[in-house]
Amino acid sequence: MTDAIRPLDDLRVLDLTHYYNGPYATMLLAYLGADVIKIESPNSGDGARPLYRPSGKPFGIPFALMNSNKRAITLNLKALEGCDLFKRMIAKADVVVENFAAGTMDKLGLGYEVLREINPRLIYASGTGYGLTGPNRNLPAFDPVVQANSGVMALTGAMDGPPYKAGPAVVDILGAVHLCAGMLAAIRQRDRTGKGLMVELSLQESSIPSLATHMGAYGIGLRQLRDGNRASGSAIIPYNAYPAVDGWVMILAADDERWPRLCRVMGQPELATDARFATLALRVKIATNATG
Repeated sequence: MTDAIRPLDDLRVLDLTHYYNGPYATMLLAYLGADVIKIESPNSGDGARPLYRPSGKPFGIPFALMNSNKRAITLNLKALEGCDLFKRMIAKADVVVENFAAGTMDKLGLGYEVLREINPRLIYASGTGYGLTGPNRNLPAFDPVVQANSGVMALTGAMDGPPYKAGPAVVDILGAVHLCAGMLAAIRQRDRTGKGLMVELSLQESSIPSLATHMGAYGIGLRQLRDGNRASGSAIIPYNAYPAVDGWVMILAADDERWPRLCRVMGQPELATDARFATLALRVKIATNATG
């Protein structure tokens, strides 16, 4: 986003988040122009700081990637003086964001109900693993753990192999984007009403939309577990990573309009008019029979 278009440049955000999920959400706000102040404990700081840190450097690439465009301070919220200073900052803030374990801010005496009394226009955003309420609220919530609990791991890997986590931190980033969207909506609502509100997003609920294909397959009675690089239930053919002379190529012809284009690209245009492969349903049937 260019300097000429910074829609959030009149907002101040207090960022109490750590690791990937919360910091990425607040970084998106910073990219939109918000003045984001990252607040870390003077004792431990953000746990992502030392991850993959080169020798002699203060932090590694993951921390830099999730925290660019921010200012930073240290503040001990477990000390009375630190709490008092934080409350004074809250009085001048627009948004505060945290992704601590459920109930942490309340234990510090800095929960939403306390902070809204200081600043009725405050938007309080909380990112958790499984929500602020419910039986799973206190379960650990790092990205791979939520992948396992949400079903993402059950759907990842080869059909005859064990479940695998997705390589990238997909759940953390999905949760961050949802959390950012929630904050933007809350800002819009405050513009209308003049009143702040609370935004709550969990990593688990943010990951559910990514399972849409497999839920759809389950709904019509198709296999919905691990299918490797193929479509769930092999409902789309071709859809896979195929070996080539110089590596691998991912091919996905999702409908009958794309099938003739793929045939031309492969240098076999005659397949596009072959009656055996004329429709997606026929291609799926042939592939299913061929693989048993």
